[in-house]
Formats: sequence, structure tokens, C-alpha cells
Amino acid sequence: MSPRRLLWYTVYLPAWLLASSACECGENRVAERLADLTVSPDPVEFGQVPVSTARNIEVTLANQGTATVQLIGLEVTQNEEDFSLQLPPAVVLPYPIAPGNQVVFTVSYRPRQYPEQDQGVVQIHSSDSEAEFYDLACHGQAVEPILMVDPVPVDFGAVRVRQTQPATLTINHTGSIPDAVTVSTIRLLDDGGGDFAVQQQPTLPASLSAGEQLRVNLSYTPQEIDDADRGSLLVESNAANQEQIEVPLNGSGFAPHIEVEPTSLDFGLVSLGERPVETFTITNSGNHELQVTSMQLSATGSQQFSLSPAQLAAPLQPLAQAQVEVTYLADHRGADDGSIVIQHDDPLQPSVFVQLHGRTPAPDIDVRPDNLT
Repeated sequence: MSPRRLLWYTVYLPAWLLASSACECGENRVAERLADLTVSPDPVEFGQVPVSTARNIEVTLANQGTATVQLIGLEVTQNEEDFSLQLPPAVVLPYPIAPGNQVVFTVSYRPRQYPEQDQGVVQIHSSDSEAEFYDLACHGQAVEPILMVDPVPVDFGAVRVRQTQPATLTINHTGSIPDAVTVSTIRLLDDGGGDFAVQQQPTLPASLSAGEQLRVNLSYTPQEIDDADRGSLLVESNAANQEQIEVPLNGSGFAPHIEVEPTSLDFGLVSLGERPVETFTITNSGNHELQVTSMQLSATGSQQFSLSPAQLAAPLQPLAQAQVEVTYLADHRGADDGSIVIQHDDPLQPSVFVQLHGRTPAPDIDVRPDNLT
């Protein structure tokens, strides 16, 4: 074999191997490196974190290329129980990252059991020229806490809008160290727009010896329909590695929501004796069944109108509709103005009124002669 041919094989083989390693063939679509984007830190190292405590690390995704890269998706694909992520509210996927720009998101590690070596993966889906999918590794070590906070998160469940659901958070000194621990602060970091509250704040600072506990009474009162209400509580102490414990608060607010369209029916000019019909629609756009308790003509308006049906036979399920026909009984001359009063159990809406108007023409009378002598 000539030296020239040997050199050709020496160059060709590494190039072939490099192309093979970068190829996203078959079902393995995850690339080992990015071309246009850079991730920092990579991997995400959380170190030792006590159980019931969260540690947050900001991750920067920067575009070092010459063309805009679309950030299509971010997802924890391994160990969602211990790792989670959060994007800034302004970043709505898909999101364009122009050359020289960056996106910063937060990865959280909240271990549930100890001692454990936890691993997680955040998968980055983008239009990067070499890595449509890229796995960002996350590592953390769960260790025994000094303060055990329970439950984490505090989940209030589904609560009807404007009603209150209580919950109790317990802060317990596990005895992993013999010294007393001082809890100095308990306050809401995020009250969910006023939905979450601390009831009967304990006297602080509070000193907890081994085996002692502190109870915190919380409440959740959703002010509007929300399928994923979020808040957070901060507990500050002098416990090592637990100086600040952030406790997530979760809940969902449910209620019906009534919409009536149209809220005004004008029958126009109607001949005497006619029975014209107009229709309005009741829609439940909430996430719980709607009870329409009554539909009646207002006693202060005209009674020359009738409803069909006079009452709804069953509650309206979410996104369901019901049509109501209104007949104008034009059996006398002149104008008729009235209204329908709709009573319901939507906690955020007062009674709904549908305004009604119709008229029949007065007779055209011509009297001749116009005077008598």
C-alpha cells in the first residue's frame, strides 16, 4: 500500500466516524452537542440538598450562531418527581432566539427521599442546525434535613371560587443535629394574586429543639376560575443548608360562568295580533356545571312577552348551551318595554338581564271634515 493511499484512509475513517456520530438515525434523535446554541451550566450540578428543600439554578441558553434559532420545547424527560423547570412569563414557546441573544430558565431540584444520588434530564427541542433535541443532564444528592417540612407542596385541590379551603404545614426538627434551630420568618413569597394566605401566624422567632414542631395554618380562597393556581411560602431559619425553604402552594378554582347573548331583543314594528319570536342563548363557559335557578319577566316592565322554555330542565355542563325563545304578544297598540331576569349560581356574576322592546303601530285615522259649522 502506497503512503498516499494510507494517508487517504487515515483521513477518511475519522471523517466517516464523525458523520456517523452526528447522524440522528433511527429512533435516536438526541444529539451529543449543540452547534448554534450554548448551554450554561452543562451539566446542572445541585450538590447536596436536604429533603423537603428546593434548590434553584438558572440555566442560560444563548445563540452563538449567525441565524435565529427557534426554541420549540423544554421538558423534564427523566425524574420529573425531583426535577422541574420554569420559563419566564415573557417566553412563550416556540420562541425565537436571535443571534447574540439568550433565554434564561430555572431548573429546580427538590428531593423526596434520602440518601440518594438523583439524576434528571431536561430535553431542549430547537432548530439548532446539529441538535434538534439535546439532553441537559441534572445531578443532585439528597441528604437528611434538619427541618422536615410537610407536606411539600401544599396542595389545596379543587376549590369553588370565593370559598375557602384550609391546610396545615408542619415544620419539624428531625433531630439530625442536637442543637436547637430558630425559625425566624414565615411569609408568602407569592400569594397567587391574593388567593393564598397565612392564617394565625405563629409567634416568631420560634426555637425548635430536636423532636419539636411548628404548625402553620394556611388557606386558599380562589377569586376566579383557574385550573392551575400557584403560590409559594418562604420559611427562613438558621438550619444549615436550609436557611431559606421555599414551599410551593397549589390549588385550582372552579365555578360556572354564565354568558348570555344577546342581552337585548328588539322585535321592531309588529302588526297587531302577530306573535314574532326572537332567541337568546345561555352558555356556560366555566369549568363546573351552571344552575339557572329562574328566568322571569321583571314585574316593573311589560308582560306582553313569554319564554319557552320557562325554566331550564337541567344544569348546563361546562361549554354547554341552551336556547330560549321569547315571543312578543302583540295584542294591543303601542310600545312594550320589558326585561327578563335570569338568576343563577355563577359566583362572579350578578343577575343577568335581557332587555325586550316591541311596538305595534297606532291606526292611521283621517277625519273629514276637520270642523263642523
